[in-house]
Amino acid sequence: DLYNDVWAWGRKIDEFGTLHHLQLLEDKPDFQIMTVVFGEPISQIDRSIFEDAAAWGVCSLQGWVNSYESVRFVAINDHTAVITGEYNFEQVKVWLEKNIPVKSIKIS
Repeated sequence: DLYNDVWAWGRKIDEFGTLHHLQLLEDKPDFQIMTVVFGEPISQIDRSIFEDAAAWGVCSLQGWVNSYESVRFVAINDHTAVITGEYNFEQVKVWLEKNIPVKSIKIS
């Protein structure tokens, strides 16, 4: 029998159905994390690929990735970004591998 509150999930562990004994369940994130190391600086990717902002609708790699619903891009240095997402994650990965020089992608 599960107990659900706004901030926690738990399992009732006594036979009386009370919350006297409550075992909290592990909080698993509902999103994935992708760490991408690019083959060239992100600023150079922005200038070369997204030069025509009118055609792309955005002027940067961050803008393009963030345009996917539930997906967010954060550059952590000039060659590396962390991308998080609940869904549309696989589409972003495939697009990056086909269109951007990528050294490595790690998904966790």
